Amino acid sequence: MKKFFLILIFSLIYIGSASSQERLSEWEGKCFIQFDGKVLIDDEICKMGSDDMPIDEKDDFLVVVSKPVLCDDGKEGCSYFFYAQQDKFLGKYFWVVNFNVKKDVKKAVMPFRLADIDYYEPKGGGFGVCFIDGEEPIAFNNKFCFEY
Repeated sequence: MKKFFLILIFSLIYIGSASSQERLSEWEGKCFIQFDGKVLIDDEICKMGSDDMPIDEKDDFLVVVSKPVLCDDGKEGCSYFFYAQQDKFLGKYFWVVNFNVKKDVKKAVMPFRLADIDYYEPKGGGFGVCFIDGEEPIAFNNKFCFEY
């Protein structure tokens, strides 16, 4: 259990410093962000990056997803972003998303230890993964998806 918490702590430290770093693999694709039941980004083109591609072949990975948006004053410089992470510990997978919550916040301040992952099929075609949190069958409160 200590190893798991050490991995989690080091991952959060790594994630905290990861936003300005370039990734080995970078691409554009659709993403979807729903936070507290409200859709913030609906299958729009986002920027993604990872040092762990292809993620289908990895037990542990981290993907950074960002979507530049206008600030409340109409100026540029704001964005929504999240870090989607999968870790395998003692034969079990764990999924975590760290999200910036507000478009003018420059750090991923809200961690979600998510319930599950699912397929992501954006409008107009494509394929990806969703990290989901909430109670089925009522609704998922938080949903973070990206195409890869």
